[in-house]
Amino acid sequence: MPTKAIFFVPVQKKYLSKWEYYQVDYDALSQLFSNVVVCTSIWQVLRNMWGAQLIYCWWWHQSMPVVVLAKIFKIKTHVTGAIHMFDLSGAPDYYTKGFLYKLSAKISLAFADRNLFISYDQCSQITSHLNVNNPVVVRSSLTKDSSFSCEHILNERSVHRAENQAHNRVRFLTVAWHTLDQYKRKGVFETLSALVILKERTNFDFEWTIVGGDGDGVEELRAKIVKLGLEDRVSIYLDVSPEEKQAFFFKSDLYIQPSWCEGFGNAVLEAMSHGLPALVSRYTAQPEVVGSAGFVTMEMTATSIFDQLHEFLQFDDEQKSRLVANVIERVENEFSFARRYKDLKEVCIDSRVQISC
Repeated sequence: MPTKAIFFVPVQKKYLSKWEYYQVDYDALSQLFSNVVVCTSIWQVLRNMWGAQLIYCWWWHQSMPVVVLAKIFKIKTHVTGAIHMFDLSGAPDYYTKGFLYKLSAKISLAFADRNLFISYDQCSQITSHLNVNNPVVVRSSLTKDSSFSCEHILNERSVHRAENQAHNRVRFLTVAWHTLDQYKRKGVFETLSALVILKERTNFDFEWTIVGGDGDGVEELRAKIVKLGLEDRVSIYLDVSPEEKQAFFFKSDLYIQPSWCEGFGNAVLEAMSHGLPALVSRYTAQPEVVGSAGFVTMEMTATSIFDQLHEFLQFDDEQKSRLVANVIERVENEFSFARRYKDLKEVCIDSRVQISC
């Protein structure tokens, strides 16, 4: 029997393929339903509602009109996304947003048939502060076609590690939009201060590469790098291609993203999918992603971040190889597309299944 789902993503169409999490859900829904109609506006939803068994939505505040409309026409709605209830970096969070944002989010959370959270931390934060109907955790995952074979990853990492060792240089990497809010949220300035300590206290030759889309923070970051005397150690790349970003993942030794707040941490997962260990902070969902296969700084201070960097730099070749293997195993076991597809199938098709927070 033909089945139909509406995939409501209220963004410009160019982002549907650009942001992996949209593609993941579209691919999963396409395997679950014989017809998946992508809608980016409520007017498109209205035109395509006939015969739909489910409307799967991204972003609670923007999905409120769709949730209300679906209630009237007795169509089930599942809503997902991320809400930063608190952000200690000072970046905008739920409680600093406007009245309409908060009201719309509350209505969607209360009336959607199921609310799907991308991490246990998100589920805990939101359900402890707001009224949420049928909360379910379905964690983020890799895309269907993003997984490399274990052999390929180990080979690539081995080749690049040998190159780095030949030049006696350790390569760090961060992927972030080059905006001031992103720098603050992802601990970029604290990391710069940690690298100053690393330069002063050790003899390690290191390079930190920051890759991401152009934004309003680039000039301030460059000025900060020069002020700290790190211009020969820190490189900025803007708007790189997917192929270039993939090359950066493989040739780096450690991914750095000690954020103050992450709904999940998709960039960390992407790094780990290339066998790249990550250093994150203890805040919000990040420890859920790295588990015991990475490094977690307990404080957002230069000294604490330096301690984690220094611990990694003490690893010998065998320890680094074992760490890479642990990273690959964690990604495969916890965050594969097959895992998310299985969870979405249970949630979307078998309404009796409860995968609660």
